[in-house]
Amino acid sequence: MQSGHMVIVSPVTDADVKDPSGKTSAARNLLMIAIATHIVVGFMTENGNLARQLLGVRNVTVLQSEGQNEVRETDVQRVKSNANRMGWTIYKRLKEGRLLLASDSSEEDISESSAEELMPWESASKANPVSSVEMRQLLAQYLKLADIEKPSLLHSLVLFQVVKYYSNFADFNFTAFFRLWGPENLRQEDWKATKINEIWLPSLADRVMSRLFKAMPSRFHEPINKDELFDPQIAHTLLDEALQRAKKPNKRILQRALNLAYFERNSEAIAKYRELLGKDAPQQ
Repeated sequence: MQSGHMVIVSPVTDADVKDPSGKTSAARNLLMIAIATHIVVGFMTENGNLARQLLGVRNVTVLQSEGQNEVRETDVQRVKSNANRMGWTIYKRLKEGRLLLASDSSEEDISESSAEELMPWESASKANPVSSVEMRQLLAQYLKLADIEKPSLLHSLVLFQVVKYYSNFADFNFTAFFRLWGPENLRQEDWKATKINEIWLPSLADRVMSRLFKAMPSRFHEPINKDELFDPQIAHTLLDEALQRAKKPNKRILQRALNLAYFERNSEAIAKYRELLGKDAPQQ
């Protein structure tokens, strides 16, 4: 403590865990990886369980590794491939472990890939709902995967699950998460609405904007997370892109643009969007 260092000893204390096992050890490792700023590994076996869990994680120091060799091009490709598999594993847990809400089978508006498969060490029960704590741990682990391709289908699918099923947790700061996810990582497909059974479903970008604007101070709604601050810069980035893409912006986009103008007290923009909305312009 005097030298500015602290060691965390984290035993398994769950009442239902009588003896440590590969499953409980893997779960505890994931927890520590998610919250640690720097990880020091005394020894690990190449391609072992711990090595798989640490793939793509930054700030890791390995003191000794069995079979340690010089990094080759094939090693880099393997790391990227395994990081991608871990990303799909995290996505699958988010998708199948959501809070057992109403089935969204009619609203799967983002194509999924057959590349989804579990890592050998992954043994989390897919029958259990994802709690707020586990959801934030999974997302922290996903964001640490430095070799995940961005933008990509996987990256968009993770965002889709978060914004549709988990973004209303009272202790989840969606704006901060989306800032780390990267507004620039939206794909062309993420801006397109989807028509299913004669019903138009909002695009991923539209879902994100809807959630971001819920953090804006308003007399019409209570904030989901009192610690989440509205980010007008991100809102502008998405709104400007939406307005450029639309030949004729719909009422929902124009209302968001007007709300943002009121938030920034931009009288010129207020007059412009009130005129475009006409009688449907909301009063502030």
